[in-house]
Amino acid sequence: MSGDALSGLDNVLAGISDAVTGNFTAAGDRLAAATGDVAGSPEPVPQIAGKPATVTAAPPWAAPQPAGGGQVTVSRDVLRSVAAAMRSELATLDAAVSQVRRAGAGVGSLRGWPTADAFSGNAANAHNGCLNASVRTGEGHRAAAANLSDSAATYDVAESDSTRAVHGVAAALGGAERGRT
Repeated sequence: MSGDALSGLDNVLAGISDAVTGNFTAAGDRLAAATGDVAGSPEPVPQIAGKPATVTAAPPWAAPQPAGGGQVTVSRDVLRSVAAAMRSELATLDAAVSQVRRAGAGVGSLRGWPTADAFSGNAANAHNGCLNASVRTGEGHRAAAANLSDSAATYDVAESDSTRAVHGVAAALGGAERGRT
């Protein structure tokens, strides 16, 4: 091994030791030095292809007037559209979770000495924790999408029932009027 490789390995091992003991700043500096990363260089900002770079604010909501001048309107098409978009995003999340699950924690090769064993265990626990949090996020997202779809369907049924009731009352009243003449 060359002197540079030994120096890099020393920095990696020292960085792992610092990380295990909780000195994460020193660990980051040592690992950055080992990989040739310049200290203080800006971190790259992760980008997801096909997604907007900025989020626009929702238009302001105007409450209905207490005197009945306004009404709360539910746009079932919007509910369905948002639910469909959420399901589409779930596919992306599910793919990412599957990829992370297949990759594993990636620290199995560090076993064999106490510091590496401790670091491997901590890294595996962190990996599993992040994976579990991602799965729970997906479950919540899936439930929210289902609730939006269910809400839209409930509004459809309510409108249909209301229309049927109004027509029934109108027919009953129309029949009563015809009987009087």
